[in-house]
Amino acid sequence: MKILIVTKNWLGDILFELPAIEAIKQNFPQAEIVCMTAARCRTILRNHPAVDRVLVFDEKAEHRNWFSRIRFLMELRKEKWDRAYFFHRSKTRAFLLWLAGIQERIGYSTKGRQWFLTQAIPEPAQLLHHVDYFMELLKKTGHHVSENASYHFYFSEKDQQNAQAMLESRSLGQFAVFHLGANWEPKRWPAVHFAKLADLIFEKWGLDIVVTGAPEDQKLVDEMMKDVKKARVTSLVGKTSLSELGGIYEKARFMVSGDSGPMHIAAGVGLPVLTFFGPTNPALTGPRGAGETVVLTYVPEGYQSPWYGKEFPATGWLSHIKPEEVFRAIEEKGWAIEKNKIASRATSTKADEIIPKQILVITLSNLGDVILTTPVITALHEKFPEAKITVVVGPRAKAILERSPWIHRLVVYDKTAKWLDKLKFLRELWRDSYDYVVDLRHSAIPYLIRAKKRSPILRFHIAGTLREKHLEVLRFMGLAPSPSAGFTFYLHEDEINALEKLKARGIFSIENCILIAPAAASELKTWRLAGFEKVIEGLIRERSENIILIGGKREKEIAEPLVKVNPARVHNMAGETSFAEMAALLSRCAMVLTNDSSVMHVAHEIDRPVVAIFGPTNPVKAGRVGPHWKIVREEIFCSPCDQPRCRFERQACMEDLAPEKVLNACLELLQKKDETLSHSR
Repeated sequence: MKILIVTKNWLGDILFELPAIEAIKQNFPQAEIVCMTAARCRTILRNHPAVDRVLVFDEKAEHRNWFSRIRFLMELRKEKWDRAYFFHRSKTRAFLLWLAGIQERIGYSTKGRQWFLTQAIPEPAQLLHHVDYFMELLKKTGHHVSENASYHFYFSEKDQQNAQAMLESRSLGQFAVFHLGANWEPKRWPAVHFAKLADLIFEKWGLDIVVTGAPEDQKLVDEMMKDVKKARVTSLVGKTSLSELGGIYEKARFMVSGDSGPMHIAAGVGLPVLTFFGPTNPALTGPRGAGETVVLTYVPEGYQSPWYGKEFPATGWLSHIKPEEVFRAIEEKGWAIEKNKIASRATSTKADEIIPKQILVITLSNLGDVILTTPVITALHEKFPEAKITVVVGPRAKAILERSPWIHRLVVYDKTAKWLDKLKFLRELWRDSYDYVVDLRHSAIPYLIRAKKRSPILRFHIAGTLREKHLEVLRFMGLAPSPSAGFTFYLHEDEINALEKLKARGIFSIENCILIAPAAASELKTWRLAGFEKVIEGLIRERSENIILIGGKREKEIAEPLVKVNPARVHNMAGETSFAEMAALLSRCAMVLTNDSSVMHVAHEIDRPVVAIFGPTNPVKAGRVGPHWKIVREEIFCSPCDQPRCRFERQACMEDLAPEKVLNACLELLQKKDETLSHSR
């Protein structure tokens, strides 16, 4: 069986038609599926697994005159077609296929072409999203179709490699994508707004900005760059094919774009997309790809969406959507940190062809730093689940990793040990030969053992946060890390033990507890105890949760004065739990209040609501982002300084931080949690 599908001519329309094309293939799995389309859309279709072949019919180029159309008709007649589906509304195409002698011709009965169809289906009475519009045609002709279909954009391994080469040649690691262009001006968000948003993104997350578009969009980029103050912006405008865009978008964190074809490509790849709709209606042409989307709309007074008139607002249709609103939407989604995308639908890269049996990961020494390296272990386990992972860890941080079922062996390295002990350490590593050695410490260890592939010595990091810099080391090795799960810090037995210790204190629900870690590794990073006391007083006054004080053995004495606020509801469990048991409590509590500490990093890795107090340290490097994350700090000229000691007589960044500011952040997070629970019920 041979089936011809006549598609529309715009990129977005082609993507809207893909679910229907897939449905035809599913209904006729043995059929040859051929798509007849314009030249600019050929790239999208030729990589799609449901499409066997593409025929170009282009009325604005090679088929402008009737002589070339007749020649195209004669080529069609040579092939024996069993059926044709019309997704295009063109009368000319319907007439050509009638002349071509195709036995069955199916399409909507638009005026003037119903005579050329063997099945002329009445158009739907109600307005439908374009994806559903094409699926409805199949449904009315007896095809089995899926509900709420989404489209996927496919690209080749070669396109993926080309995209990767473009990114590497420009030293691009973690980045967001802007697409400024659209096929008509009212659909474009102002360039000056893109500039402001670029600076906000760079200041908060340290992400680069990559701008894509057609060659004619470069003038929009130039206009934007006039107002960019801090952000690092790379223009790939006019430098990529449509398929290579798929490879670029696959590597990005998220996209910001108006209603455009590339926006739909990004959604089809699985990239999180924030898009603007004004004169067009998202209910009809909004993104329906595999990726998560946020749609911001604005319709001026006296207008409607969709708008078919010729007059447009004098100040620009979308200018009323401000950069700060867009930034908040991205922050709430947590896109800047977690890569919420589906797996790539392209073929594997060369790095994927290496299936390692033994992997060595060399972590750092400090507790917080080791927690920031756990996404690397998670990514390696997810990518190579059969590999045995050996981890080098410092003596103090061993407890963080020892409960993970993903780690085959822990080898303790003490940098203060004597030479004989260091030789014993190397002998322990020499028990195995490693396929990959991932050195996050930047040490000489990889070159003292047997290894097939090592992380590079020279590293030109792009990422702003320490967590992302560790993941970048995997990218330098040709791997593409995107851990979808959190690290396993505790086992079920640890959770049972922790809950038993709570019950011994008369607390039977950890979900109704707020965990507070009042100490940090450095005194400079520790907020004053009187501030924590005021916050606890406010929480007890405003909320019903119990307060659990946590930390190591040395924090027991530090935290004890806080119990006096309300001994019935404030419990000091610092030093009473193992690290794994503390992580189990963190995973189920209502909220965590902490300084910049190891507790902060664990809480974020297991996705708990966190209020983090920062002073001398940089929240961009050490901090995180996400809908359950709030940073509280005092905005003074010398903070953050990242210095080991304060150069002034008093440490204003911590001493001047008002308890009310911290309390309000806690109450906001708890209120958000309450609302989420209310909606889930």
